[in-house]
Amino acid sequence: MSIEMKTRKTRAIIPPFQSGQVWQMGDVNLEIGLVGKRLVHYKHYKAQAKRPPTLLSGKATLERFLQKQRAILLREPPGPAAAGEKRSGRAGGVAAKKSRQ
Repeated sequence: MSIEMKTRKTRAIIPPFQSGQVWQMGDVNLEIGLVGKRLVHYKHYKAQAKRPPTLLSGKATLERFLQKQRAILLREPPGPAAAGEKRSGRAGGVAAKKSRQ
């Protein structure tokens, strides 16, 4: 008489999708583009792809795909402090003009 032990499968918790995240699945990468309320724009490409197409999928579907493929989060997007900084398009801006006078 043998006793079979059932193991519980626990799924890794995937952090919420953010623009700029890069997920790795073997030699294939997935880069998150725009994140909406229910949909996610992403690029799914092999290591050195020139211009991969942008794909669109539901958040739940993409999350299940990443869990099934055992994806690893390689790169987090920059924090909100870095993204919130405003930069002038011109070098020097208004301060440079005043100092020239």
